[in-house]
Amino acid sequence: MRITTLLVALALSFPAAAQNATKPKADPPATKKPDAQKPETKSPETRQPESRGPKIDLRPKFKKGQTTHFKLVMNTTGTQDAPGMGEQTQTVNQEVGVALNVKDVNKETGATLELVYESFKLKLKPPGDGEEINFDSTAKNSGDDPIGSMLKGIVGLTLNIKADKDGNITSVETGGKGDALSGAAAGLMGQFTGPDVVKNLFGPIFTARRGSGEAAVGESWTNDDTIDAPWGKIKLVTTNTLKSHRGASAEIDIRGAFSLEPQSAGSPAPSIKDSSLTGTAHWNTETGMLSDMNVRQKLNLESKDTGKTTQEMTLKVTAGK
Repeated sequence: MRITTLLVALALSFPAAAQNATKPKADPPATKKPDAQKPETKSPETRQPESRGPKIDLRPKFKKGQTTHFKLVMNTTGTQDAPGMGEQTQTVNQEVGVALNVKDVNKETGATLELVYESFKLKLKPPGDGEEINFDSTAKNSGDDPIGSMLKGIVGLTLNIKADKDGNITSVETGGKGDALSGAAAGLMGQFTGPDVVKNLFGPIFTARRGSGEAAVGESWTNDDTIDAPWGKIKLVTTNTLKSHRGASAEIDIRGAFSLEPQSAGSPAPSIKDSSLTGTAHWNTETGMLSDMNVRQKLNLESKDTGKTTQEMTLKVTAGK
């Protein structure tokens, strides 16, 4: 079923991170003072959120020698109604544990970090009578079968990452196990080590606001993200709003939608009939680190060859010690 690759690609993408660019919303253009007979009106749909108070620092506060652990839980359900095949459903549940080690910090140039995959769990229920795949890297017999042996290679995988002073990821390099893999295992590793994947998936751990790293309560900004799919590139545009800042907790509202970039579409390419993304993130302004994030996304596709496809995913990220 064709939804498999799409589900993996989308499940490994972090909606709030900006792969290509981050564009702060511009203030409304200045207008002339209206006449008394013709008072100025403004549509609620186009009115910019009002920002209140000073700028809040949403940048990281890395300290050399610091280690922070994160857990990411992704649950995906894909349903496809293909011509002559009827409705088929596939579910994918993933849990990834990572450690972020701060190797060096420079106030002017940024930080050098090390991201280590500590654990990986996967439960995949294919459509029809396909055999279910279960893997838990923490289990004693996790590498006893061919699939388990390949998946186990994810644990211990190390990425060398550099970020600028505002927390924006500037480079990603693989190290350790990733350099020695080949074939199918190397392809699998690419789903976890590609620079774009890392920026999308882990970007919000580094900073809550791409670009300047600061925002006032009520202020909104947009992130543009591109996701590779089998038939082209999917563009995800999210609008992020700093809803509140109480104590050391900044709450950020996330809303977005998907579109297919026409110039990248292969043949046959499906059309996106409907899409949505909603979520909330909490950033600790005292420690300069993500506390938690919850995101839900839905994508409806339609194609003459593959019929109708619906993909739904939830993503939960939590920080440990």
